[in-house]
Amino acid sequence: MPASVWAQGEVAQTCDVQFLIAPDKVAETLRPSHPDVAYGRMSERMARNEWVFLVDSVRRSVLADPLLGAAERQQLLTQLGATYSEIVKEEAAGGRSTLQAVKTARFGIARPVGNDTNEYTLFLRFPPALNVSPLDAESRRAVCWTALAMGRLLSAYAAPARASATDALKAAVTRWDNYGSKGYSQYPWELALNSRGYDARSFDPPRTQKILLHPALGLELVGSRVKSLDDLTNLQTTDVVTLEPVGYLVYNASRSFYWGASAIVTLADQRRIGAGAMLHLGQSVKAGYAWRKKDDSGSRGQSFIISADLYQFFKDTPQKLKDWKSKALSQGITALAQGR
Repeated sequence: MPASVWAQGEVAQTCDVQFLIAPDKVAETLRPSHPDVAYGRMSERMARNEWVFLVDSVRRSVLADPLLGAAERQQLLTQLGATYSEIVKEEAAGGRSTLQAVKTARFGIARPVGNDTNEYTLFLRFPPALNVSPLDAESRRAVCWTALAMGRLLSAYAAPARASATDALKAAVTRWDNYGSKGYSQYPWELALNSRGYDARSFDPPRTQKILLHPALGLELVGSRVKSLDDLTNLQTTDVVTLEPVGYLVYNASRSFYWGASAIVTLADQRRIGAGAMLHLGQSVKAGYAWRKKDDSGSRGQSFIISADLYQFFKDTPQKLKDWKSKALSQGITALAQGR
């Protein structure tokens, strides 16, 4: 905390919630206006969800306060009017769950920055800003105590939305963790491709994923000698390397499962190159079918392919995904802190 805050005495004790003077230390005539006391009187009406009435009652108090200067009164009335309209709009839309309309940080008082200023500023993000430090003591007290009480009122109004936003951020963390640990791995060039379509404003990982030149290990089951179901023991197996030139995956809402398909090319010792398609059903099922040109014996050598994600054996969560997750969640936390 800057040393200037500690040195301000009356200004800090009037306008800074951290140093706010206790109600029992102010004159009895001023006590009803103290933010703690004023907010306490609001509790019954808050419990009855009479938020519009409460904002209007603060507005009427500001109109009647003889200690306020004309300019400060007008600024408070303008901001209270905006808040009144926002809450009316929010309540008409169902109220309090998302707070799309209400700017809950409107009455925040900005502390001095650094050691070279003693200024406390109100409405910094909702201009015109009001520097309360130079005001006379009575006017400053009226302005700051009104702002502090309104700040607490709006914080209480936003409580359900904050809880909902916190739950949403926790769910987003889970989705990002699922996307990183249960999703189909992405090589650097695939991350570069998929990042081009990623919405940087989203808190969530992508719902779709493109596959591009993705190598993997696989087991090839050659079925040319299988004449019936009883003949499955005659399947020939061999290890192959598969390459998925292109493909497309779709994730479920929790990002714990995905499905999609890709083209495949198979490479195996002493066998012709095969080409076909691969079905993806989460991490457990990656199965495909490949065709080859006829060999010298006249057999095409069609085969089933069971693939294992090569990258999963040596990858950690790629840094690009970590960056996506960090940026998305920090945006969510910032939006929550700013009361948007």
